[in-house]
Amino acid sequence: MIKMGSYSSVHAQRIGFLKAEARRFKSIGMKDHAKRILSCIRGDEIDYAAVQRTLSRMIHQGTFIFVLHSDHDGEWTSGEASAILEAISELRSFLVNMPELRPYMTGNGTYHLEPILRLSSQTGLPILFC
Repeated sequence: MIKMGSYSSVHAQRIGFLKAEARRFKSIGMKDHAKRILSCIRGDEIDYAAVQRTLSRMIHQGTFIFVLHSDHDGEWTSGEASAILEAISELRSFLVNMPELRPYMTGNGTYHLEPILRLSSQTGLPILFC
């Protein structure tokens, strides 16, 4: 088991991931998908029911896991960590330009949770939020 402290800024990061997904769809001409994603964000709030209802098959599985995870869920499995890593890899060019995520990106474009996600993915150990 890998222990990781809870982080208070996760909400802004969730919004950043959703906006990155919207920009990805917009960049390939799928503006309706982008609008549907953005409709789940109202100011600095996320309509989690709308995310569950409308985005589960549209956005990357890793983004879906990241956005809907609650610290009360306790952990990410190594499979969930792998899915989040895959989403980060696919969305990297959009993530690095999200104002909500800039504080969490290193100079070389690495998202701050990548090392712990990679460790979980490689070892099969879950990530425990405590």
